[in-house]
Amino acid sequence: MVVHYQPIVDIDTGIAVRVESFCRVPPSHVQLGTPTAFLASVERSGRIRDFTHWMLQTVLVDRRGGEYALPISINLAFANLFESDLVKRVRALLEQFDVDPSDLTFELTDGIQQIQDGYGLETMRHLAIDGVRFAIDGFASNLGNIADLQVLRLPVQELKVDARLIEHDGFSQSSGTVRLKRFVAEQGLTLVAKCVETEQQLKAARDLGCRLAQGFLFSEPLAATEFGQWLITNAGGEVGAAVAESAGPPASETPERTAATTAALA
Repeated sequence: MVVHYQPIVDIDTGIAVRVESFCRVPPSHVQLGTPTAFLASVERSGRIRDFTHWMLQTVLVDRRGGEYALPISINLAFANLFESDLVKRVRALLEQFDVDPSDLTFELTDGIQQIQDGYGLETMRHLAIDGVRFAIDGFASNLGNIADLQVLRLPVQELKVDARLIEHDGFSQSSGTVRLKRFVAEQGLTLVAKCVETEQQLKAARDLGCRLAQGFLFSEPLAATEFGQWLITNAGGEVGAAVAESAGPPASETPERTAATTAALA
């Protein structure tokens, strides 16, 4: 597997404020199937702990160096929350790469609200105390269950909605949307629109109150070196020059990254 990156932008300025990481299947490993199928097999085989560790380590290796480095988002599986050493390992990686915990956001599926008391919740709380942020992904598919969402008990700062589900006429005036807007305002949450591909979807995201957005309208997920070039192109001027100067050698060619990838695919 390889890691690709997609910018998360300020919805008003289009400036990248964070980057989300995605796993992709390289041409040389087509036997692994689609990313979704691969991740499902990883979970079934009990290797999600090792995979998540590799993913976070790879993202941090790619991010290393340069004042331009953006905060990062990475998906976290439900099972990861019940790993006894997750907090310790995350702390160690952040310290190793000198990354502030507030620059890391773990994205969880909206089924995470099923967590009540227990180890998973304690894991989230310990990471949140350190400064790590949490987002619930895919929230727009479940607008009718806002009352059931335990955000008051979960240390969540963001809700991500699929722009393809909110662009139809009348969505912004629906009762579910009104409840969502009220809920977000009351809890001080940030709404993020994902899968934004058209100007109409971007407008719908603005109407909903989204502050951040990501999708093909801005950029497709890109390999590390290509994403660095995207940042340079979109930063421009002196900032772009600073990015180019501080970027260093391509992350995909560093011995540390190569070793981590080889171990993960072994």
